[in-house]
This record gives sequence, structure tokens and C-alpha cells, in this order.
Amino acid sequence: MKTLLILIAVFSFLRVYSQDTIYFDKDWKKTSKYNAEYYRIHSRVGLKIKIADYYITDTLQMTGFAWEYDPGEPDGEFIKEGPFVYYTSKGKIRSKGSYRNNKRVGEWLNFYPEGQLYTIENYDNKERISGNFVIYYPDGKVRRSDFYKKGEFQ
Repeated sequence: MKTLLILIAVFSFLRVYSQDTIYFDKDWKKTSKYNAEYYRIHSRVGLKIKIADYYITDTLQMTGFAWEYDPGEPDGEFIKEGPFVYYTSKGKIRSKGSYRNNKRVGEWLNFYPEGQLYTIENYDNKERISGNFVIYYPDGKVRRSDFYKKGEFQ
């Protein structure tokens, strides 16, 4: 009985904290470590999966959480759920926002390569631009401001 409890504890620990690495080519297709441009480390944390994608130079490319693998995506895609942050190869934030069931929702911020705010976009629950859409100059001044409803310019 004691051995059975120890085995259950070990397998539970591995299920919660196991970690896998997947390698991708420049087109985000699975490949070997030697042909990779990117790699992904993912681990189960409770019911969700923590994802961290890296440039092959070990610079963070993206981080976020997801549910299980998307069965329609053979190349290691997950069903994204919650906040995500994407980075440039120089380590600056490129964009950030949230996903719900693999679709962008709510406010998304995009940045110039030097780090200044570039756009603010808002998405409805069908991943259509909806609400304010603002583009900024690098100096922070508003370049353009529009309003969208269900993906249509108003």
C-alpha cells in the first residue's frame, strides 16, 4: 500500500510539473533541434499549460497560458487562454493582450521595435476589431483614431 501511494504521488508530481520542448523552423513547422529557428517549452501547471516560446538564441519570443492541444493543429498549437506577451528578437515587447478559446479578445497593445506604443486595438469575442483603434507616432502623439463595430469601420 505504501508503495502504491508513493507511485501515485510521483506520477501526480510529473503530471503537474512535467516539461516538454518542441523545435520549430522559420515557418513554425516542427523540426529537429539542428534546423530550428525557435523552440517551445511547455509545462502543465494544474489544469492549464504554461507556454514559453524562444528564439533559437534563447531570447524569449512569447509567453502565455493555454488549455490542451488544439486537435486541428498538428504543429504543436495549443488553445490559447488568458494573457499573452510577444517579444522582438532583441527582447522588447512587440504586442500583448488576451485570448479566449484561441481568439484575441479585449484590448491588444502593439509596440514599435524601440518599445514605444504603436497601436491600441480592441477585439470582440469573435476576434473582430470592435471599439477604438488608435495608431500612435513614435513620439506618442496620436496619428489616427477610428471606431469599429463588429469588424466594420464606423
